[in-house]
Amino acid sequence: LLWGVFSALMRFVPYIGAFISGILPVALAAAVDPGWSMVIATAALFLIAEPIFGQVIEPLLYGHSTGLSPFAVIVSTLFWGFLWGPIGLILATPFTVCLVVLGRHVDSLEFLDILLGDRPPLTPVENFYQRMLAGDPDEARDLGEAMLKERSLSSYYDEVALKGLQLAANDYARGVVTPAQLAWLYLSLCAVSLGIAGFFWSQGAPLVMPFALLELLVVGAAFSVYARHAADGERIVLQGGHLVVELESAGRLERAEFNRQWVRVEPRHGDGSLIEVSGQGRSVRVGRHVRPELRPALAREIRHALRGC
Repeated sequence: LLWGVFSALMRFVPYIGAFISGILPVALAAAVDPGWSMVIATAALFLIAEPIFGQVIEPLLYGHSTGLSPFAVIVSTLFWGFLWGPIGLILATPFTVCLVVLGRHVDSLEFLDILLGDRPPLTPVENFYQRMLAGDPDEARDLGEAMLKERSLSSYYDEVALKGLQLAANDYARGVVTPAQLAWLYLSLCAVSLGIAGFFWSQGAPLVMPFALLELLVVGAAFSVYARHAADGERIVLQGGHLVVELESAGRLERAEFNRQWVRVEPRHGDGSLIEVSGQGRSVRVGRHVRPELRPALAREIRHALRGC
């Protein structure tokens, strides 16, 4: 019972715990038995039980991983062992697991999961986007080929590449990504897609290449249209006694001023349609960037602002 409890505690000591737990029982067997039968039996017990517990029972009970990186296990063992001695060696792994769990579930402690956990700091989508933006298509292609061993090509494009492009579109709309970076990202995407298509060609699937070229042409056209209209917007401002409407589309700015006393604000054809602002013989339509169901509320807000002037 004593050596069983001791061995169970030593299992919390990474790498060397099982070895340490077997030394003392074998040494005791050598001391009390004048022959070698007890020593051999004791050593055989540990040699047989250790693989069974380590490779079969514990993975079934605790899962295949504690979520710790090997570096974190070594550092935590050295730290707690230096601080508390043998007790620290036993408690090092449980303490570190607790820190990683806190990091995964408490936002302010997320750095603990990144620092001590074995999960990659970036998701496959973020990794793809980061490699594209950094102009490193070779690594992105290698990561893509590795992922294709576990999923289909269409799944990779839908779940990784397409979402990575969505991140690029969002950053471009916020002004974080410049047009030059967007163009470089597209060239990197071409390199990755053609590299993956070449990989499938070498595996006996040549039809992937023409489809990849066609898709790249479509994506290039979509990039061009999006880059041209990403900064489109509408601006409606009350300046003194005038209502100023500015419409920006494809880099062109259209500006109209109306006397607030003579301006009319109404849907063009009914609920959900564009809002027509008219007066003094001219009119403009606004609300293109607002969902149709919200346009009536926008019209009411403009009328309320006009009455409040």
